[in-house]
Amino acid sequence: MASIPLQYNAKTRSKQSKIVLSQSIFSLLGTDEPALTKGLAYCLSRNEIFFNDLISLLQKRSNLNITAKNITNSRIVAEETTEEKKRADIVMYFDHRDISYRIVIEAKHPKVSADKVKVADGTNEYWSQLKQYAAQTDEKTLQIAVLLTNIKNLPEIGGIADSGFKAFVPLTWADVLTLIRKNITNQNVDSILDEYYQILTKERSVKTFEVEVFSPACMTTIKRIMRLHNGNYGIYACQPERSIKEALYLMPRLSYNQDQDTEYGILKEKFPEYELGDKKGKGFAINMYEVLETFKASKASIKCELKREGITEDETAFMNNALVWCEESNLEENEELLIYKLGKELAFNTPKFTTNQNNTGTVYYNLSDIWGGHLPAKSESIQIA
Repeated sequence: MASIPLQYNAKTRSKQSKIVLSQSIFSLLGTDEPALTKGLAYCLSRNEIFFNDLISLLQKRSNLNITAKNITNSRIVAEETTEEKKRADIVMYFDHRDISYRIVIEAKHPKVSADKVKVADGTNEYWSQLKQYAAQTDEKTLQIAVLLTNIKNLPEIGGIADSGFKAFVPLTWADVLTLIRKNITNQNVDSILDEYYQILTKERSVKTFEVEVFSPACMTTIKRIMRLHNGNYGIYACQPERSIKEALYLMPRLSYNQDQDTEYGILKEKFPEYELGDKKGKGFAINMYEVLETFKASKASIKCELKREGITEDETAFMNNALVWCEESNLEENEELLIYKLGKELAFNTPKFTTNQNNTGTVYYNLSDIWGGHLPAKSESIQIA
């Protein structure tokens, strides 16, 4: 497996080890911010597939036309010092065709929460720090700023055009874990990458989800979910404000009402023995889906992604379904939805009914809530109207 040149411009110390990196990479890896950051730089430098996967993710979020197979002259610098004596956590350099790229990653500890981020004049403090790392470059060099935190929805940023950076890309530690997991579950397991994954997860410094089950009301979209699911993957989408938490599973919730043929018909088809009885007006669920990925997208950004060189057949099929969803939702070209890429369906042996009347809001459940035949009352869950 190819490796990428890695340069350390400063001694790397952790509160636990106080050991210089050259002695032992995993002697220094603790849970403090410098240790996690330098460990990430090391893993990116020694695993070209992991490096390319990260570049692909950044490409999707910045709408830049970069394909891994055309990347050359890659190198990574940890703790690069700028002319103004500012120190950037990780800087990745590479050439892509006739353009050179400089990607600056500013990493914050996974335990830093959104309420710790100060905002002034519409710009969060971390972006203000990132702007200090822009370098004087020629017109053939593009700079991209990446902020790595464990915060899904960062405060808005401003001033990109005047910063020297072509794009700003938010990245989460959960994104990093997803990319690592993809690589360590392949047949050719990278033991170093696996050890780094264990360090990130065993100390609970990175949480990859906030709730276990996201249960939106899907009275008008259930048939679309079913039609666009091919057995291995599918799609759900909603307005971004409808879901504010990362979840492991999506559980569509319908209304048990005989006057609504769609939902009641679906229930009778799956479970013909159920009669309306005293359940009229209550909500029910017949299945869940794994949540593989979530991201914001518009018709314009999806069309751009579909034109990307190197997009795979599976990616094309999924993005086409995402485009179908947006078009059937009558969205404007640049109006965004929160897209859920769904995995396999997990069907229930018996339907799960809500304790109270169904509602049109979003409800979150724990997995333990749904083991029985009834979903807890909405007062026992987190509801978003």
